[in-house]
Amino acid sequence: MNASRFLALSLALLICLSLLFASCANEKLPEDPSSEPISEVSSFEPDPEEEESSLSEEESSNRQEEVSQNNQQESSSVKNEASSSRPVQNEVSSRPAEKPATKPGGSAAVDNEGHGIFFVIEKEDLPAKQSDEFYFSYVQQYDLGWNMKLLNKSNMLSADVDCELVDVGSGRLFDARASKALNQMISACRQAGNTIWAQSTHRTLAYQQKLMDNQIQKNLNLGYSREEAEYYSLLWVAPSGGSEHHLGLAVDFNEITEYFENTTTFAWLQENAARYGFILRYTEEDTEITGYGYEPWHYRYIGPDHAMQMKELGIKTLEEYVYTVEYLLDKQNNA
Repeated sequence: MNASRFLALSLALLICLSLLFASCANEKLPEDPSSEPISEVSSFEPDPEEEESSLSEEESSNRQEEVSQNNQQESSSVKNEASSSRPVQNEVSSRPAEKPATKPGGSAAVDNEGHGIFFVIEKEDLPAKQSDEFYFSYVQQYDLGWNMKLLNKSNMLSADVDCELVDVGSGRLFDARASKALNQMISACRQAGNTIWAQSTHRTLAYQQKLMDNQIQKNLNLGYSREEAEYYSLLWVAPSGGSEHHLGLAVDFNEITEYFENTTTFAWLQENAARYGFILRYTEEDTEITGYGYEPWHYRYIGPDHAMQMKELGIKTLEEYVYTVEYLLDKQNNA
């Protein structure tokens, strides 16, 4: 075999080996199951409702899903859960009768809008700070007027409130005595360049019970026991008779989600709502007092005098304010 033929055969062999190697390299090897990413399994929180949802069940469902997603991202939910473990108190009919209120000095103070008792409170007259549990369990003793009714898990109604309700838009009903203030506040907020509408207003006791039943069933469908389903439901849904919406004085604005606090509308309300007689009812830092989770969308009408005074005194919850007013009334009456 001469050199040229040997060289040609060697070159051909080299080409064959190269092609064979390339073919093997392109073959896909079987995947190792152990190399697949493992999903992290996290504890699933119950689908928390709004305390207070919109009028339609479909809107209520959407709200619950949004709030649930938001709460799963926040470790603060543990604090909120603790507040729901407290027992719901008896109805109003089992409480001592409310006493007529007179201001320190002896005479009742009624403003020109027909609101009930009001008197100026100085900071130096404020009572000592009580525990969160004390405020949560406090039972209102005086009739401070239709606008100052304390309604929560410790102060409940046994029947629907008998008051005139008017349409404030899209079929939403509100107490006629406070409807003008609500419409004026919404109008002013819009004129300032914000988007605002009343999402949910008055509710009957029967409708509130339907909301509670629906939420319990949702939690049961998630695999919770009856006791667990009721426990988690009470965190976000007011029991029938314990929702401020029964009074026709509570309003939920816009999207029912905690993201509402990041809007210009929320900022405007925080600055101006008190001038129209409204307060943010369920604050983020006071869930142990109110018994409900944080609801930046939920506002309650109590009248401009009381709302402005709460703001000036730095009192964040109606539970604390009602106790303060009644403490001073008792102090005067017992003097």
